[in-house]
Amino acid sequence: MVDIDNPVLDFSAMDRCSRCGAQAVSLAQHETHGEFLFCLHHRREHADFLLDTGWIIIDDAEQLELLGI
Repeated sequence: MVDIDNPVLDFSAMDRCSRCGAQAVSLAQHETHGEFLFCLHHRREHADFLLDTGWIIIDDAEQLELLGI
């Protein structure tokens, strides 16, 4: 698991979305449910639900900035 207080993400082309297999840009992490990687589309689709149910979302800020988000 990523250290939530000091998240350092270094996604590579090998890191894939847990839902669809596209390149991952976000990590969703939960104390008891583990973690999932998400592409931008699925991060947007599931973010509200995940945050409302105790998940922490950590984004690859540099990658999102490159995408203009």
